[in-house]
Amino acid sequence: MSELVQTLVVTDPSGKWSAHSLELVSDAAALARRWNGIAGAWALVAPAALKSDVSELARHGCSRVALLRNDRFAKWSSEAIVAALEANRSPGCRLILLPGTSRGEEVAAMLAEKLETLWIPDALTFAVNRMGSLEITSVNTGGKLSRLFRMADERPVVATMRPGVAEAKADKPAALETREVDVDLSRVAKLTDVEQFFPADPRTLDITFANKIVSGGRGTGGVEGMKLVAKLAETLGASVGASRMVVDLGWVPYERQVGQTGKTVHPDLYVACGISGASHHLAGMRDSSHIVAINPDPKAPIHEVAHLSLNGDLQQLIPEIVSVLEKRLSGEAGSCQPSAISLKPS
Repeated sequence: MSELVQTLVVTDPSGKWSAHSLELVSDAAALARRWNGIAGAWALVAPAALKSDVSELARHGCSRVALLRNDRFAKWSSEAIVAALEANRSPGCRLILLPGTSRGEEVAAMLAEKLETLWIPDALTFAVNRMGSLEITSVNTGGKLSRLFRMADERPVVATMRPGVAEAKADKPAALETREVDVDLSRVAKLTDVEQFFPADPRTLDITFANKIVSGGRGTGGVEGMKLVAKLAETLGASVGASRMVVDLGWVPYERQVGQTGKTVHPDLYVACGISGASHHLAGMRDSSHIVAINPDPKAPIHEVAHLSLNGDLQQLIPEIVSVLEKRLSGEAGSCQPSAISLKPS
């Protein structure tokens, strides 16, 4: 069968396939099946042997894996990766699906230029119409409008999808074919290298990758209320998020927006401050491992998904929580006695 969709898979710092890679493989496999084809993946290997289990890719629908080997991949040289993907592209490939991260989008733009084709960032859905043509829905810059692309021919198109948009679906493993390729990059100029990775600053980290998020909604009351949210986030070592209304009001920039028209997040801890819990917001954070809601309205929808609800005035609660946390961090937790609040474990 033809390899109609190809995606790039990468590992996380622990050496396992990143959650985003498994999301992309699952979406690629589902689309390839609609075309009566199969999905393949490229895996960059350098300089040591790959530690991840390729059978995990098979459980998410991947049928072929090309293990591309070259020492330059260790420093994420974008021009080297583009050359490797171009040289190892399946002849019948209709869609190249890459990670919607800063590095992934850099590779996508360069690869699309190399192949003289279209790059579609921020893809949301993929479909095959009755004529067998590929249709891609993506989000416009700003997140308030979407666009539908319909491919007029069978040229390969490059698309990127942000982490959390697709769902990683494991099933019965597909038959997996693997091949190792020693990539010759001797004619590819050395233009960029990543020399060192630094720990991300929660204040500037893309919230898609944040392990802890404190989000504010219209119930914060304004810019001053969002400063309280930022203070709680700083104390927790978390990133600041926001609802769509807060972004529309100009209290925080769009890149902090969580929800259907913002970013989908899966942090270990999500604290919702003054957020009612509209469906478009819940769509972007309901899969968080631990959800804490701070809202005075006991009937707010956010409480239905929260693991712990604090029913009270956030202007009073947040400073008290921050005080308790700061004293705990300084070793004075035993003397902390916050005032009474209404707790509702879900």
